[in-house]
Amino acid sequence: MTEDYFSVEKLLERDIPNTLTDIYQIQSNTSDRSVKILEIGKFKKEEVPIVPILHMKLGTFFCEMMSYTISDDELINDSCLKMIGFLIQIDKKIIASLDFVFCPNEQKLERKKKSNNINGFFQIVLTRRKQGNNVASIIKTFQEYPGREESVHLLATTLIEDVIKII
Repeated sequence: MTEDYFSVEKLLERDIPNTLTDIYQIQSNTSDRSVKILEIGKFKKEEVPIVPILHMKLGTFFCEMMSYTISDDELINDSCLKMIGFLIQIDKKIIASLDFVFCPNEQKLERKKKSNNINGFFQIVLTRRKQGNNVASIIKTFQEYPGREESVHLLATTLIEDVIKII
């Protein structure tokens, strides 16, 4: 008699659309002007992995460096793609971010180009809330990728020497 009924799991599989999204990471080699976009898996949007690299306390600020992952929507729609960055917090509330981003020369990336070398340039960008809006300020621009260790060093130095003073 139980063969005549659907299980809850089967109903959910049948009636709820697949909510998995492809997740990517942006990678480059030292002195390159291009990046590779690597697919790292499929995740539910609310379960996208965040990879902490380091954290530090600067006065009243708690700053946590993250390695970002990029969703399909971000890959296709964002003008610049985050690689790594600091989330700057006060009392566990994010007040700003300082990010190392890649800006492709092409306005929109086509799906078929996700794994190819994409040409562009790199920036350090400060994003903070002003009057209810996110406002991005370009701090530095690089024509070539400075390298993994150097980009971490540049972000940390910019955070300590420039950004904390103006937030």
